[in-house]
Amino acid sequence: MAVAATAQVPQLSEMNFMRTEKEDPAMQINAEAMWGENAQSGAQVSIKARLEQSEERKQYIANHPQAEQCRKQMEQRDNALPACRNITARANALDQYSFTVKYEKIPQRLMNATYQIYKLARYAGFPYNSENVVDVNNQANQLKLRVNFAEDHQSANVSIEAPHANAEFKNLPVPHMAKHILIINAQYDIDERIGYAALNGQYNRKYFTIQLIQDESDNKFSGIQALVS
Repeated sequence: MAVAATAQVPQLSEMNFMRTEKEDPAMQINAEAMWGENAQSGAQVSIKARLEQSEERKQYIANHPQAEQCRKQMEQRDNALPACRNITARANALDQYSFTVKYEKIPQRLMNATYQIYKLARYAGFPYNSENVVDVNNQANQLKLRVNFAEDHQSANVSIEAPHANAEFKNLPVPHMAKHILIINAQYDIDERIGYAALNGQYNRKYFTIQLIQDESDNKFSGIQALVS
């Protein structure tokens, strides 16, 4: 089996909210996998992903009360206070994902397993799901997935384009723990994001501690404290 992957991850400001407002936090990921007796002529899968931030999310952050509070603090050179550190971190969160998956010679059992996973998702999200399997003629051997989170990250719209079917999930609620897993932020790894949620906003690593408590459903942010040892 041969696997290759590349990722373009931006270097973002962690302590300067005004600079963060002008930065582009978008990420791009490309991956390829080949396997079989002869990898060159066996099964092949390629994935292209782009993760970015919508204009709605940017406006949500720009108009947030703590954004204005941070701007005033920065005028006094107090950009390390909790309001600034928190809003700066949240300003780098992404909310629009697009994936294109192309495949060749995939084993039927893998195709069946993938469809079973979709059936489970369809069952779980039935109230929010719609499908079209009539007169659909999308590109063969290709799957497109788009995920658009609401500006406050409380819900998401998901669309799937398969060769012979289209499916959508509208206003799908995003559970608290799922939010910490799915909302990508180049500043924080997935273990940090899960740690925030699982440990009530406190997460310890060997060399530093970061505290992040988020409650966007109430339109409030608490502070972040970062201690480097």
